[in-house]
Amino acid sequence: MLNVIATIHALGKAQKEIITYVKELKNLIPKPSEKTSDKDCTPKDKASHDRSTASAGKGPKKAPSLVT
Repeated sequence: MLNVIATIHALGKAQKEIITYVKELKNLIPKPSEKTSDKDCTPKDKASHDRSTASAGKGPKKAPSLVT
């Protein structure tokens, strides 16, 4: 019976440590007002965007149809 009580106590302590750790992680996430503004972000290179969409099959060119 003492082992069960000790186990429950240890689990409660671990749970409190996890809750504290999660709260610390939440505090590290920047709030929307703290995020960098759009002016600070550098725009993507249009050519690299076109290459990435074309390689993903979403570009303006379509593959020829194989239906005969």
